[in-house]
Amino acid sequence: MRASTPTVSILVAARVLAPGVKRTFADAERLAREGTPVSVLFTEDGLDALASAWPARLAAAGARTSLCARSARARKVNPVGLPPTVLWSSLTAFLRDVGPDARLWTLFP
Repeated sequence: MRASTPTVSILVAARVLAPGVKRTFADAERLAREGTPVSVLFTEDGLDALASAWPARLAAAGARTSLCARSARARKVNPVGLPPTVLWSSLTAFLRDVGPDARLWTLFP
């Protein structure tokens, strides 16, 4: 019997062009395609990734994508222009859903 794959939860608070961010997104995309549950929260400077192809790529691979509503409101993110696959959430809700066996990756500037 195969053990279940631990979830990968990624907190993105760094800009998409910051070192390691694109590599982490590519790794997350690959893992999601392989069947690993992946969840991504965009917050603070990481909200700039919403204008890139990454949210759609991650969602197409099967990753759950969301943004921190508090950060989005503070930065005046227009909800009309957001990809439909990105859900409004909060850091509290995101961290609450990180299970005890999950891998938590963080991207900070």
